Parts: sequence; C-alpha cells; structure tokens
Amino acid sequence: MKQGPLLLSILTVFFILWLFLISPGFCQDSSAPADIVIKVGRVEKLLEIIDKTAQSMNNQGQAAPSMFLRSMLQGTDWIDPERAIVIGAVFNPAAEKDTSAAALIPFRKPNENFKTNYNAIAGSDYYIFALPPGQGGVVSDPMEEALITASLSAPEGLVSADIAAARLIDKAEPQIKAKLQKLGQQVAQAPETDMDPEQTKQMLSALIETGRQVRRLSFGMDSSKGDFVFFFNIGALANSRLAEVFKSAGEDKDLLLADYTRDYPVHFRSKPYDVNAVMDLLDTHFGPLYQQMGIDFGKLTRIMQYFSGEAAGGIAFDSNGVTMEVIAGLDEKQEVPQDYLETVYIPWLLDYGQAMADYLNEQSPEIKLGPLFQPMPASEVAGHSVNGVRFNMPSTGPEPQMDFEFEMRMTRLDSMILMASDDDRLERLIDKAKHFEKRKAGGPFMEMDIDLDAYLGGIYQLMPDQVKPDKTEIPELGDLTYTLDMAGEKLESRYTVAIADVQKMASYFKALSVQAAEGRGEDLPTPQREDAAPPEEKRTTKAHARNQAPVNASPDKDDPQYWLNKGQLFATYGNVKRAVEHFRKAAEMDPENSLAFFHLGLSYGDNGQYSKAMDAINRAISLKPSDGDYYYARGWIRMLAGNRDQAVADMKRAAQLNDPDAIAYLESINTRSRP
Repeated sequence: MKQGPLLLSILTVFFILWLFLISPGFCQDSSAPADIVIKVGRVEKLLEIIDKTAQSMNNQGQAAPSMFLRSMLQGTDWIDPERAIVIGAVFNPAAEKDTSAAALIPFRKPNENFKTNYNAIAGSDYYIFALPPGQGGVVSDPMEEALITASLSAPEGLVSADIAAARLIDKAEPQIKAKLQKLGQQVAQAPETDMDPEQTKQMLSALIETGRQVRRLSFGMDSSKGDFVFFFNIGALANSRLAEVFKSAGEDKDLLLADYTRDYPVHFRSKPYDVNAVMDLLDTHFGPLYQQMGIDFGKLTRIMQYFSGEAAGGIAFDSNGVTMEVIAGLDEKQEVPQDYLETVYIPWLLDYGQAMADYLNEQSPEIKLGPLFQPMPASEVAGHSVNGVRFNMPSTGPEPQMDFEFEMRMTRLDSMILMASDDDRLERLIDKAKHFEKRKAGGPFMEMDIDLDAYLGGIYQLMPDQVKPDKTEIPELGDLTYTLDMAGEKLESRYTVAIADVQKMASYFKALSVQAAEGRGEDLPTPQREDAAPPEEKRTTKAHARNQAPVNASPDKDDPQYWLNKGQLFATYGNVKRAVEHFRKAAEMDPENSLAFFHLGLSYGDNGQYSKAMDAINRAISLKPSDGDYYYARGWIRMLAGNRDQAVADMKRAAQLNDPDAIAYLESINTRSRP
C-alpha cells in the first residue's frame, strides 16, 4: 500500500538505475550525445510477464503489480507499442545545477492527464519531460532529437540500458581519482583488514583502465518464444587490448572436441582462444587480490599457457555426491611436458588448496580447515597413467550443512587432458575421446546448459537429513542456457530460460521457504508488507483511479487538486517528504477534502510517522465514514505500527464496506489458519 515504491514498473525501475549511476552533475548538454540511454519496448508484453511471475509468488487476492504502473502512466493503451520509451542522460561534471535526464514517451493518442501530471511537453506524437519531473528542468533540442531517434530504432529487448563507458570514465576522471584516493585512505584506516591500500588502488585502477577500452556496454531483458532472455554485451574500442582478446576468440578454427556428446544435466563447451591474453588481463585486474590471499597468479598464468582454451564437460549432483567429466585441449604449438599432470598441474592444485585454507583460517580462525586438495593414489586405466586429487570443503556454520566434496582422476591423451570423478568414468571418457576428429563446428564461442529438473533434484539429495525439508515435488522444468560469443570487437552473452519455468521456480522456492519456517517451529513473519499489509500497488492504484474522475486537466495553484496531483507525483517517485508537503497543502486549502487527508495519511505511514498518519486517516474517515478504503488504510498503518488486533478490526470493517483488498486479505489469513 506504499505510495512510493519503484518496484515492478518500467520507467521507475530504470529511473532507479540512472539515479544509481548518475551523479547530480547530469544535465542536458547542448552538444554531446547521451552517455546513458535506457529503452523500454513492448510495455504490454512486459506487464503480462510481470503479472504472471508475481502471481506465482503471491497469495491469491493480491492485486496485479501492473496496476501500479498503469495508474502511474494514466493507463498504457495510449502509448505507441511500435516505438520505445526512452530515457537519456549526459554527464557534465562542471554542472552546478542539480538538473537531470529526460524521458520520451511515444503515443498513438494524446493523454492530457499524463501531460499535466508530468509537466510534459507534447511533440507531434510523443511527450518529453525532464527527470525528475516537476523540478523545472529544460530538455535541449539536441537531447530531444537524440531521444526521438532512439525511440524509432528497435530496442535490444523489452528493457535495456546502453552506456558509453569509455566516454563516461573520461568525463569523470577527476571524480574517479578523488574516489580512489579516498578509498585508499579508508582501507588503510579500516580495522581488522589485511588489504594493502596501494594494491587495492592498483586493482581498481586497472579495472577502470579496462573500462576506458569499452566503447559501449549494454544489458537488459527480452522475451522470445516463451523464454526470458537476459543479455550483457560489450563493444570494445578499435585496436584496444580488450578488442584483441575478443578477436582471438572469434577466429574460425578446427575444433578438437566438436564430437563430444553431452551426458550430464549440467554441461558446457568452449572454443579455443588466446589463453595467455585472457590470463594476462585477469592478472592485471585481480593479481593483487590473489597476492593478498597468498596465491601467485603469475604461476597460474604460466601453468595455463599450455592450454588452448577449448574445453567440454559436464557435472551432476545426486545421492552419490558430485560426479563430473572434463576434457581440456592443449595448445599444440606449445611443448607440453609429458609428465605435465604429475610435475606441474597437480602440485599447483595442492599448493593452491593449502594457500586457500591458510587464507580462510586466517580470516576465520575458528573454522580450522585443512588443505582443500589432497593427493590420491596413482592407477592405470586403459593403458594410461592416472593421478588424482580429492577436494573437500567442510561446512563451517553452526547448523548442519552440505560438505562440498568431489574427486578428480586425471590423465593425458594426445593433446587432451581428461578428468573424471572415478576411474570407471575416466575409462569411458578415454574411449570416447579416442574417436574425436578435428573439424569445423558452428555454435557460440562458449555455452552451458543446466537441466533445472535434474539440478534441483540432485541438490535436494545432497542435503543433510537434519536440514532437508520434507519432500516438495520439484516442478517439471526445462533448461537454463548460457551462451557467450566474441567476434570482431564485440562480446555478447545471453541467459535464456522459459518464462513458465521462472514462474514455477518462484512458486517452488516460496513453498520451500514456508516449509522451512514451519519445520523450525516458527510462525511465519507477520506479513506486514505483503499479506498482513497488502502491497502498495493496490492502494496507489485505487487512489489514482479516484483522482482521475474529477480532475481538472490543468488545475492552477489555487485549486487543491493541483496540490493533490503534485503530491501524487512525488509519492510515485518515492519523495515522501515533498509528497507530505503537497498533500498537507491540499488539506489546508480544503479541510473537507477526505482524499487529501487519505493521501496525507498514506505518506506519513510510508515515512514511519504513524501517529501523524493516524490523525490524517481518522480525519478522512470522519469526513467519509462509508469509504472502505479509508478503514483499509488505517488497518495498514496500525499493522505497520504493530497494532495487529486493531488492524484486523479495521480490515473487517473495510470488508463490511465491500473493500475487495480487505476481503482478499481476510480470506488469506483465514486460509493460513485452517488445519
């Protein structure tokens, strides 16, 4: 019932994003292109997905989340579905005013209420306004043209953000240097830390320098053929170090593992790439961090130089523990020692396991870990010498948890390193690998598939009985797929999962959380902001709907409706303080306006000022005692203040007055109380 949440709405979700990314120095630059562009396409499709997903997580009777967005936008049927909603911003570190970005909403028919509430300027078929609205910002002509152009071009997905990273970093260089200096001082003064300030600053500086090589960074979400697609893309500057890494992975090479067949519920594959270039890049960024942990990243780089980057394998979780197989290709241009596993790779693994254990013990002396890797006896499989290690990471919490452990048996076959969980699996893998022939193969540079059914079932079987919940039937699920491609100067990555599977998993994990709470002998937390305090979207939706009927399209400042409209706008964007000021002004101008007191009470409640909230809501009830919404609002405030019995009494009164939210809420608590 909160008026100011930015959750589950398109514009406000990305409004949060740019508020997070953008300092008050953002302004409408008259000459520069937008540094950040956020696009929202196919609003109705996105709302449908949001509602269906929320429905799988919420109790029956809760309002659809899209109701909040629809009321905020004064409906969505007027928005042109063929063009994108666009937010653009330009960074100007020299700006003195707290001006901000601009938004463009394309329309197929005008909406005067929206135009009035957002102080929007109407174009021929769009509205444009400065963000945050209502603060006097002016949108420059170049910015308007840029947003129009962006709106006409097809968005990458339902929602996406596009960031000119290199340009932003160059503009913000003085601020970045100041932040790094301050961070170094904070690290040096922080108690109980072994982080070296200079190494920390060096690592962050390296990350920023890599950011300077990123021409374009984009990410977002799309839907296609019933699937969710989450994407993250990087475009590198021409001739940059990052671009060279991307190019090395995009070269068309014969594949050694093109014939590898997938036999595990979790499986992966990667094509060859320049391992040395990638390891060098990682060393530059994270070498200092590993050094602080006692790990020589340079040694790891030297060990990895023998690999081609091509790999394939799989992993499974079941009652027998973790089982796996991996094939890693060796670089045929390198002279790889014949005893590479025995004299190079396994000794490094053992040293790494000891260094990690030492680091963890130093950070948490009470856990007393031994070496994470232990050597295993050698054997011979299908005429090949086999060595191995056993990994064990015991649980360290006060409650019983899963110990993570597995075995790796390893051998070399020509230009391949083969690994499997036991000698039997390794023998089958050897037989499989003997028949591989090099050839061209399509597909992405890297891919991973997870059979969600098998994965969740395996994790359940691995859980100790003490913490394992009662068997909850795992829903029938498909695959989660990850792909990564690098070609030219671009990196493109995708996570794909069926929308229906996301909804099923949401319901499944909710059922598990309820079951776990009951298994601990605890009552579920009082659902003050969900069940006991029904969600804010429903309350703001009703309030907005009531406002729309009598609204003068252009009220002036002498009209209380003007202050109600402005207060509503501030509440929508989460500015509770300004919302209170405007609703209070409306109530002062019209002491008989029950709606003004209703909104004032909600905003006080949002801000935790429950005494003032009760005074305002009581006034609204005295003016209009037949409105069930007002009793519902008072029940919500009392619930937030901890007065559950009085809150339920208000809900019952609201239900008697046919308030649908109160009826749904009372039904939900009655359902939970039934044996």
